[in-house]
Amino acid sequence: MDTGFYENIPMQTYHKDPAYSRSDLVLVKDFSPAHYKAKEEFKETPAMIFGSACHMACLEPDLFPTKYSVMPEDLNLRTKDGKAFKAMADEKGKTLLSASDGDKIFAMQKKLLAHPLSKRYLNNGKFEISGFFKDPNYHLPCKVRFDYFIPPKIVVDYKTARDAREWPFTGMAFNSRYHVQSAWYSFALSCIDRDVNFFDVDFIFVVQEKEPPYEIMVYEAGEEFKREGMHFCESALKIIDTCQEHNNWPGYDPLVTSLDLPEWKKRQLEYGIYE
Repeated sequence: MDTGFYENIPMQTYHKDPAYSRSDLVLVKDFSPAHYKAKEEFKETPAMIFGSACHMACLEPDLFPTKYSVMPEDLNLRTKDGKAFKAMADEKGKTLLSASDGDKIFAMQKKLLAHPLSKRYLNNGKFEISGFFKDPNYHLPCKVRFDYFIPPKIVVDYKTARDAREWPFTGMAFNSRYHVQSAWYSFALSCIDRDVNFFDVDFIFVVQEKEPPYEIMVYEAGEEFKREGMHFCESALKIIDTCQEHNNWPGYDPLVTSLDLPEWKKRQLEYGIYE
């Protein structure tokens, strides 16, 4: 794909494009190049189907009924009525959702669309925008897919979480490599639009809890958060470039590694806490 933004690219088409994504960089850096080469073709799991449905209901509510059918509560797909309902959904190219998943999704949608900050950031922009570019150092083909983009420099990403409060979410966000995502997307925007500076990109996380009352927190990726993420991206791109140059995608180092106690147990012993 040529450098630029693209609308209306189906998710499957985006995933099939060979350009490197944020998740590819995480595979290479956190695991190994061999893990990247061995990755399977994109397949939607039940959790991903629910997440995609929730995204569409919350971010593109007008499109939701054209893509999903929520089953009536007492419908059994093994019965005649159930098979007819599924056949109708299949004919229209819709994905089936259970009644309980539908109830949860609509409750989350209602909460999100009424929230003052989420309404502020999910307005006057474009949903599910794909971006393609080449990194300036290694000229590798790269890609991103924005949940929501408000030109010229606001990127909004919708996340669901068990706990959206600041102190637990901060640790979860780092472990889940959200700092890499904020950096990669900001980097992509600065590569596609040369008038936009990396640190001028406003990367917003709208985080909603997955259980009642489906509370919401809104975070903006800070400078140190993004800078650390960009170090990660640069290191991963360098690894990929080396692997491509030598046509070698190694796995883990063949070394005997000392197995030690986890850090939390070391701290317990340091303070004399024995179980």
